Amino acid sequence: MKKWVCTVCGYVHEGDEPPDTCPVCGADKSMFEEVPEAGIDPIDPEPALTIPSTAATAYAVEGKWECTVCGTLDEGDGPPAECPVCGADQSLFNRIGDAATKASQPIKAKTLETSRHSNSPAGSRKIDLGPEPSSFAARLHYWVIAQMLKHHAHPVSVHIPNGVIPFSVIFVILAATFDCRALEIAAQCNMIFVVLALPLVLYSGYVEWQKRYKGFPSNRFIAKIISAVVVTVSAATVVVWWWIDPAVVQHKPGGFILVNLIMLFAAAVAGLIGGKLVFRD
Repeated sequence: MKKWVCTVCGYVHEGDEPPDTCPVCGADKSMFEEVPEAGIDPIDPEPALTIPSTAATAYAVEGKWECTVCGTLDEGDGPPAECPVCGADQSLFNRIGDAATKASQPIKAKTLETSRHSNSPAGSRKIDLGPEPSSFAARLHYWVIAQMLKHHAHPVSVHIPNGVIPFSVIFVILAATFDCRALEIAAQCNMIFVVLALPLVLYSGYVEWQKRYKGFPSNRFIAKIISAVVVTVSAATVVVWWWIDPAVVQHKPGGFILVNLIMLFAAAVAGLIGGKLVFRD
């Protein structure tokens, strides 16, 4: 059966003809190109060096190694010393097509196929959800986790605080510089909104780490977790500080602005690592 790749987002469709519209990005059928049988990315005439794990069967060739944590592929006589995306060491790579790779796949466990952004002709990977529980409460929690993974709850929810925090910090700096109470109030409202949004961000991030990346504690994941904790503690500190001293921007602007800048830096680090995991570059 023919394979068609969306030249906008990398989604792959199987069929005699491309779909009328891409189910991922909405591009029309004119933006699809047929994937050569050899597995060459039609967007790039060179063989794709890194593609998601769902392409393992269709693009399995001699000399490709798959990271069992994030699904990144690497070409070579042996696995890389460290996964360039998630930081997993070479012991967590399997050679594509080996019996060990097939044996590592759960036989009866329920899986969820989710779309992933990629520059290569593959746009999804399967996530092991484990066996479905029997009790109603556990099944409900199981369903919630599946929906969070399927609809990308973490990257969606994390855009809320990551978009608001920079404006709040800028408002604080401007309020301290120009002694503007209106900007300080705007910053307060923004930070309260951030604190209210963080529980969903943290929980959805934990679910992503445990299910999509198997809870692997590489340095990159640990750095992302630490950054998230710093953002949460800093945001809570800012809100409580404002509650204790409503005029803190006028009384102690230096220390208050420093806490805000630490929060902004930690959010940027978490976003940078998250972007690397999503876009794989």
